[in-house]
Parts: sequence; structure tokens; C-alpha cells
Amino acid sequence: MLLAVALTIGTMQAVPAQEPIRIGVVGPHSGPAAYDGQSTLIGAQVAAEEINQAGGLLGGRKIEIVAADTRGIPAEAVSAYRKVVTQDRAVAVDCCWFSSSTIATHPTIEELKIPTTTGVAFLPDAKETKLTYLFKFAQTPRLESRFVDYWVKKLNVKKV
Repeated sequence: MLLAVALTIGTMQAVPAQEPIRIGVVGPHSGPAAYDGQSTLIGAQVAAEEINQAGGLLGGRKIEIVAADTRGIPAEAVSAYRKVVTQDRAVAVDCCWFSSSTIATHPTIEELKIPTTTGVAFLPDAKETKLTYLFKFAQTPRLESRFVDYWVKKLNVKKV
């Protein structure tokens, strides 16, 4: 995840060289999905630490992870995303976890024009939703439905 976000840094706005590269991690760090959200956050922090120990990015700039908790609530995801971008000045973000939170946040992502990744959200195809700044690693509904169709018709699976 952090590598994917780091690869989008070439699109970021100019920042003074001494400042760290701030990457937002917006997700359910508390609430019912806290385990997953905290795992993502810890993974990002470990990756940032490894990159920083290896000399950083873009001429030695350090990565700083800025986190915001959504509790898995769509309205809080929108607020959290806006905060890490406008107040914490993140230049790239991993966001949301839940499809409902990602869908709610999508207009804000496009408005603020910050490269954003999501690895879990279940969204329609990019061309159907005009995803310009949101990059997803999860399957599309169309792709997943093909697997379900195969399981039911070819493998006689009764429960999915």
C-alpha cells in the first residue's frame, strides 16, 4: 500500500525540501473493524520507517504518516480525509476501507485532487465512476460476479 502511494508522489505539489512527505492513512482505527484499520496503519508506519532508514525519498526527504480514524462511518471518513489533506497537508492518502466510506469520500477525493489508494473498497469500474485520483486494488463487482457465477454453475457451490 505505502509503495503504491509513494509511487504517486511524482504528481504532488512542490513542498520545501526540508519538510517530510506526509502520507495520510484514513481508516477504521477504532470501532468494529479496528483490527483491519490498525493493521493497515501499522503496516504504513513500518514501511515509512524502513524507507526513512534507507535514506528517504526524493533526495532524502523523510516520510511522515498522518492518521485519521473513521470508525467505519462514511461521514467521518469524509471529514477525516479532508483533515489529513487540508490540515495535515498529506500529498497522498490511503483511504477508507469500507465501500460505503470510500463512495462517500470519492467526491472529496476528486475535489481536492490528491492521489488516493484503496485496497479493500468494493467499487464499480473506474470508467463507470470517473476515478481520476482514486486508485483501487480491490476487485470490481463485474469481476467478482464472474467468480460467483463460475462457483455456482461449474462447481455447484450452494453457499458463497
